[in-house]
Amino acid sequence: MALFPTRRTRSFYARALYSRGQYTTRAGGFKGRFHMRDSGDYEHLAGPMFEREQLETFLQVLKEDDVLYEIGGHIGTWSVFMAQRLSKGKLVVFEPEPRNNARLAENLSLNQLNNVTLLKVAASNSNGTASFGVHDRNSDGRHSLIVNEVHGQTIEVPTLRLDDATQTHNIPKPTALKIDCEGAELSVLEGAAGLLESGQVKRIFIEAHGVQLKQIGKTVDDVAAVLKDAGFTPVTQWDRGGEVISIMQRD
Repeated sequence: MALFPTRRTRSFYARALYSRGQYTTRAGGFKGRFHMRDSGDYEHLAGPMFEREQLETFLQVLKEDDVLYEIGGHIGTWSVFMAQRLSKGKLVVFEPEPRNNARLAENLSLNQLNNVTLLKVAASNSNGTASFGVHDRNSDGRHSLIVNEVHGQTIEVPTLRLDDATQTHNIPKPTALKIDCEGAELSVLEGAAGLLESGQVKRIFIEAHGVQLKQIGKTVDDVAAVLKDAGFTPVTQWDRGGEVISIMQRD
């Protein structure tokens, strides 16, 4: 039986059961509806893992005509709101984990969003395949190219450099990036070096995961240095126990 740590969380869970497994919430003036499967979904939609403050701040920074690449879409907890913000733009979501990808597609459909391209591929620094760590919990967001002890299994997933995405998938070049990939941030940025150098990308949201970066001999400062060299300055930051969350804009 799933454990719910607070009365409020239990209440949210009960409400979803009584609304036929769907949950509706709002962020930044937009409404999102989600299929709910388990308590993990509530942690990401009704608890602190939703990161409402960070989401709403980024929604304000985005422009309605941006082309946003979201690296790590999970089940669409942010995708649904960002797609609505991009009323004249486009959202491209990179989510390689098959179960999350399927859930994300369901939530996009539930919200009738037609400006989203969903790719079952991991953004990285090479085109090919790689081992991908998958957490046993279906709704978990900690799947990663940086495999560690939290992963119950590994699968092979296709990988793609963002610099090559426009040619391989016939999508427009991005003007904004949202990167949350559990320690693989530097590989993503390396594979996007050309895009960053071009000056077309104006806005970046990035979560630098210190624990996973340490596993590969890197730090959150290394991530910040790459973006500084590319001409980006943080406009808002949050330090969350080893993770540094930044919204950055080009100088």
